[in-house]
Amino acid sequence: TKDFTDLSVSRTIYELVALSIENSTLMWPETEIAKIMKRFKVSEKSLWYMKIQCMSSMGEWILLNKFANEKKSPVGYKPFAAACIKYGRPQSETEKYVEKVSDPEEKFDLYIELKL
Repeated sequence: TKDFTDLSVSRTIYELVALSIENSTLMWPETEIAKIMKRFKVSEKSLWYMKIQCMSSMGEWILLNKFANEKKSPVGYKPFAAACIKYGRPQSETEKYVEKVSDPEEKFDLYIELKL
């Protein structure tokens, strides 16, 4: 069992996200995340950033892609592209997210990082 003692709010949520990814049959981590978000006024954007970081650090690229396409991202698509770049994903995968970035400067910067 995972010990959540002395973890920050964001680290607790991150660990619960990881737990729910590792065992998708568990329903309680998502319930606990919702309770924590409400109690500590954690924004939807913060949750999205934590999920992107967690999925990418765990190498859950199919799940990350599904998450990106579930609904319109409240954090945009730059964090998805940045995670792909950080973890050395194929250019074609990263470009899927870069193409969805609406800000021209951000999109340009990402293409520079991809060396395109």
